[in-house]
Amino acid sequence: MVQCRCGYHTCKESYKTETARNRHLAGVLAAKTKELPKSAKKKNSGKTNTSKVKLGKGGKFECRCGYHTCKESYKTETARNRHLAGVLAAKTKELPKSAKKKNSGKTKQIRPKPEKTEEKLTQAKVNQSKNLAVEATKLQIEITNSSTAKYQFVEFSGPNGGDSNGIVDLLAIKKNRNKKENKKHGLSNADLLDIIQIQVKGRGSGPPKNDDKKRMKKIAKYYKFKETLLSRWDPSKEFFPVFSRLTDQNTWQIVDAKTIF
Repeated sequence: MVQCRCGYHTCKESYKTETARNRHLAGVLAAKTKELPKSAKKKNSGKTNTSKVKLGKGGKFECRCGYHTCKESYKTETARNRHLAGVLAAKTKELPKSAKKKNSGKTKQIRPKPEKTEEKLTQAKVNQSKNLAVEATKLQIEITNSSTAKYQFVEFSGPNGGDSNGIVDLLAIKKNRNKKENKKHGLSNADLLDIIQIQVKGRGSGPPKNDDKKRMKKIAKYYKFKETLLSRWDPSKEFFPVFSRLTDQNTWQIVDAKTIF
């Protein structure tokens, strides 16, 4: 049995498979995203809605997730976040199906060696955990971001959804709307970009090695990244990903996502 400690009222606390637990967590994430507007209304009950800045044509919120159900633009930010939560839930359900499709072309007479089969299954679980962690990280940034400038994401994934060569897993990029900083460099407002590099780790993955941290620092210096972060998501322990900042002492310091995004 696979344990779950999310604490949500629909949680069974233990599930037969890790896939079943991940589907439950994706559903919880979608449900909590729907609950966000209620709390937001209570906090902003004395304020007008003019503080929200809409993006895209026609004053709508853009979405570039690329999923087949995506409408590309939504009337409210809440509607877009609900869609993204649904995409995360759908992708969680699709992962086992994709694994089956890869093996659909094999005949029943060909039986791989037990050790190779176990190795493939283990790698598939690692890739699945990593992909879910990336989706959860992006969704957490989308929900947390309070700036009028929205983040765009660049992912670097290898074949079959595995790790790619290089140390960078995910880049979060948004336009810098600090007029003074842009003017200082002789630029117009929003010409500069804020770029954050993120190393993403799913359940069961170890922390970056010292050599990895040194490489991340060199890359951050070369491209002048605003932040170098580690995002860890173990759904058996935390509902949302935990972010850590790489310090000058080459250590990871846990930070609140709201202070960065």
